[in-house]
Amino acid sequence: MANRDRPAGRTGMGRMGAALVTRLFLAAPVGGNPKVARSGRLTLAVFGPQEVFSGVEPVLSELGRRVTYVGEADVTVMQRYR
Repeated sequence: MANRDRPAGRTGMGRMGAALVTRLFLAAPVGGNPKVARSGRLTLAVFGPQEVFSGVEPVLSELGRRVTYVGEADVTVMQRYR
């Protein structure tokens, strides 16, 4: 969920110099015990930018039977889902 901007290393950049790299994160607490996880029936509550969620939703759906996008919540709201 946090957005981290920092210069990337110069390796492979040649004369272009350092590029600005943006990383977007999602928080996705899961519900279920190991048996539920092995059977692919986890429940995920996902927080973060909608465009990032949309891009990875198919991957998250492979982890569990129910994936719910909660929204761009702050840390306080996320604590309720831990």
